[in-house]
Amino acid sequence: MNITIEAPFEVIPAKEQYFRSSLNELGDYLSGITQINLFFKTGEGTGQEDVLAEIRVRIPGKDIFVEDFGSNDMVAFEKAYDSVKRQVKKRNDKNNDHRSNVKELNNLVHDNVSDFKMISPLLDQPFTK
Repeated sequence: MNITIEAPFEVIPAKEQYFRSSLNELGDYLSGITQINLFFKTGEGTGQEDVLAEIRVRIPGKDIFVEDFGSNDMVAFEKAYDSVKRQVKKRNDKNNDHRSNVKELNNLVHDNVSDFKMISPLLDQPFTK
């Protein structure tokens, strides 16, 4: 997984390491993540001091994109990260839940096996008009 961080200001190594480790955790929730982009912008919010954090998670299908404002880069990142983490978990649940209909069908078949055993001797007889 490739993680890219871009900012119009200097990000100290300790913060960069924190951002990378947090974003790397998203791979634990959803496999198939190819790239994560973290962008910071300043002066985009209601005040000139606000910082905008944008996180784009590239996965097969539609990407997950989140943006949020904060008074500084850490606050903006935390808000955006909470949102993207929630969406990644939701996407993972959705991907894993697609088999729920199959599970219901299997349960229905297994419940009706005894009924099938009762009519199976009739199925072995040749069909005549």
